[in-house]
Amino acid sequence: NRSGSYLQFDNSVVEELQLQKGIEIMSIQKAMEKYDWLKDYWWKAVEVDQDKFTAYAQLHKPAGYFIRALPNSESKFPVQSCLYIKSDGIVQGVHNVIIAEENSKLDVITGCAAGEKTKDALHIGISEFFVKKNATVSFTMIHSWGESVVVRPRSGTIIEENGTFLSNYI
Repeated sequence: NRSGSYLQFDNSVVEELQLQKGIEIMSIQKAMEKYDWLKDYWWKAVEVDQDKFTAYAQLHKPAGYFIRALPNSESKFPVQSCLYIKSDGIVQGVHNVIIAEENSKLDVITGCAAGEKTKDALHIGISEFFVKKNATVSFTMIHSWGESVVVRPRSGTIIEENGTFLSNYI
């Protein structure tokens, strides 16, 4: 059981599935096309010029996901996301935006992994979290990277009044 799913292989979206009213999940590209206001969140919780990895993410078309709990909604089950590297020599650049609107509760379980035979890959993961007034985000991440996969996550969180952010990631 889940409130929605997002699955990405390398830099291609394989599945976007929204299963609960009040919880949105889609590719970041689709969200940027759908919501003009999303640009106001882009690079607000993570500095774009932090290092060469954030610069790379800015300069290349992003893959990644957008997850949002609408005001006064609560995810009945966790939202599931997976970023998987299956190709050798690839750079998987992702930019994720997670928003819990006022008085909402959002649970996310995400897994990042590489194929057993994947060699010399790079995962650049930019994640920006926005927890609005009286909202809660619980974010659990499970990794399974190969020895020759370089992983460079960068994340930031903006929490408003009485907001709660729980994570094993940051």
